This record gives sequence, C-alpha cells and structure tokens, in this order.
Amino acid sequence: MSEAAKSWICTTCGTQYEPAVEPPQNCPICEDERQFVNWHGQEWTTIEQLQRSHNNLIKVQEAGIIGIGTTPKFAIGQRALLVQTAQGNLLWDCISLIDDPTAEAVKALGGIFAIAISHPHYYSSMVEWSERFGNVPIYLHADDRRWVVRPSRNIVFWGTDPAARYPRYASRYAPEPAGLFVPDGRRSRRLVSVDVGDARGPAEADTRIRIHADQELDAIAALRAVLAGRPLGGTELDGALADLARTLTAARYVAIVYDAEPGALPPEPARAESLTALGQQLNAVTRACVTPLRGGGNRVGAESVLAWQTGYPMTVDFSRGHPRFRPDDGAGALVASGAVDAVLVVGRALGTPFAIDAVRSVAIGPSASELPCDAAIDTGVAGIHESGTAFRMDDIPLPLRAPVPGPPVAADVMRALAQRIHTRRSRRS
Repeated sequence: MSEAAKSWICTTCGTQYEPAVEPPQNCPICEDERQFVNWHGQEWTTIEQLQRSHNNLIKVQEAGIIGIGTTPKFAIGQRALLVQTAQGNLLWDCISLIDDPTAEAVKALGGIFAIAISHPHYYSSMVEWSERFGNVPIYLHADDRRWVVRPSRNIVFWGTDPAARYPRYASRYAPEPAGLFVPDGRRSRRLVSVDVGDARGPAEADTRIRIHADQELDAIAALRAVLAGRPLGGTELDGALADLARTLTAARYVAIVYDAEPGALPPEPARAESLTALGQQLNAVTRACVTPLRGGGNRVGAESVLAWQTGYPMTVDFSRGHPRFRPDDGAGALVASGAVDAVLVVGRALGTPFAIDAVRSVAIGPSASELPCDAAIDTGVAGIHESGTAFRMDDIPLPLRAPVPGPPVAADVMRALAQRIHTRRSRRS
C-alpha cells in the first residue's frame, strides 16, 4: 500500500503546503530575504504531530476580540484574532494548529463567518481552518497570490482587476474578441474602469474613475440623474460622471460588467439593484446589458432560474407564500438574527455566509458530507453523473450530459424530499 499524502507544515514559518507524500524540498517564504531558514535546515511537521505536542490558548483581548495562540511557541509565534460582529465572526490572521478543543471553543463563541489575513506569514493552516468551519471564504490580497502554497477553492483574492480574478473573461467575452460590428476587437471598443475603494478594474482601461467605497451607490444614483437630464450637482465627481454619461449614451452597445463575488468588504446588497436600474435606463437611449462576474459552480444558472420563476435573481423570501426580494436580509443575516430554525444547503457549497454548524442544517449536493451538517446526502456532479443545463456568464445555456453513473441526482433527491414534506403536512392537517 502506498504511503498517504500529508499536508506538510514548515516548522520555521508555520506555513502548510498542499498534500504530498514527501515534504517539499524548500520553503519559498523562509527563503525570502525578510525571513530565514532554520539553522538545522528545512524541517517539517504535520497537523497530527502538532496536535500531540502543542495546544491552543484562547484569551479575551478586549470586548469582541479574542486571541488564539499556540503553546509551546511554534514557528514565529503567530496569533489569530477572532473578531465578533453582528454579521458573524471574522478570523483575522491564522495559526498552524487546529484541533477539536479549539474548534469546539470557537463554535461556542459563534463560529467563523470568514477568514482574512494581513500578510503571508499568517497563511499558516488557513485552508485547514476554512474547511473545519464549513469551507468559509479566505480573503487574501491579490498581490500576495504567489505566496499561496496550498491552493483552495475557498480563497478569494481581493483588490484585483478582472483579468487576474477571471482570466478567461477578457479573451472569450470582452473586450478582446472581434465581432460583426467590432471587427478590430479591443481597438473597436472603449474600456472604462470604475475603481471602487481598494478594488481595481482592468489595467489597460482607456478611462479610469476612482471613487471611495462609501460613494459607490451615490455615484450610480448621480450618474442615473445625469442620464435623465437632472444632474444633482455639488459632488467632486460631477465632471467625471458627465463625461461618462456622454460616453455611454454615444455608444451603440454598452456592457456594464461588475464583480459580484465577496471582496475585502462585505458585499453591498443594493449594488446589483442599482446597476440593473442603470442598465434599464441606458436601454432607453441605446442598447445595454449588465453582467455580474461570478465564481465557480452554476451560479448564473441558479440566478437565471430564480429570475425566471420569481422575477428576482437572489435573496428571495417565500415565507409569506409568495416571492419577495430581500437583498438586505441574506442567509448570513437571517442566521445571525435567529430568524431561521434550520437551513437547507443545495448544491456545492463554495463558502456559505454563515457557520454551517451554528444552526440545524441539511446539505444535499456533491461532497455534502464534507460539511458539518446534521444530515447530508451526497449527489452526483453535473456534467459527470448528472445531466442538465449550465449557464455561461452571458446567459447562454449549455446542455450537460451524464457519461458516468454515480450517486443520486440532486433534483431527484429534492423532489423526494418535497414529497415527504408534503405528505407529513397533509397528515397533520
């Protein structure tokens, strides 16, 4: 029997690497001039070995901030901070050791909503921590991408332009491809980048407008007012917005592209609604579309079906017997406020906006049993075990075939569950 792969941890800097049978030959973080290599050479350990020789201490630093550190001292003596907020707990920075007592103690404090790390010396076992708490997102700055030595689908790079975060979008959709009315491809298009806060748009933009994060919605409203011929005036963006309005109305076709994935700050619920309204207003004078850039999975498909069935693409509330759009009351907010008794997660969870084990939960989808739920049913993977339809970013449907037999089909499991619920309710009534 071959030896099992291990996620090796550098004993000098505390960074965990992707699984391998043999430890890495070197540690790029230790070899950087700002760090050092152990006098005895590169040495390695594992989570399992750390759990036998070390433990974590959890100590309140001040109201709402709890320190988590390892004893005896390990690596460079990193310390993580659990920041408690009404929207959920944020783990600021990370450490190498995670064990059952630590996980139970953190869960008792409200779990973890997300992980954010200041610099690579605190990457440590961030993926291990993320997976332990239900695959919560890990927010890293894009400039530090090269220091990530254990890749994970849970990592979200912020402060980056779409070319880095969605590398195939520009070449497959816009602005590079040529078309009937844009025969020169990129040279036939004008690219405007609106940089919000720390986020940066495409580096090759023809025009760049920079606004503060807290000005974003006001700027969209002011732009809509300019397009309607009723400029609000009195803002430092007046000139830039007037120029942008002229550019948009003079175009034969406008594509508004925005990043719809979580970034350095919590997502603004009204952003999608404001940009959609802007697109509708532009369609009165030219042709326009609004395209959100999404991460992995068939998220565009889910939103397309919700919009088709209810008129809303996301955060739809059925509690009153009819669909209501509740952008300010997402799943994270509802769980944090105690407004729900149980959660059903359907599909592959690429990072939920709440701690799965903070509420009674059931998961149905590929690898559902990896989540710390009360009940889980693993189903097939679309395009491998299940047929169906996926949607591209531009809403083009792509039929999927199921070439390989496998676990149950998620849709069949959902239909069976709905039938069971209907039967139970009928008996009660």
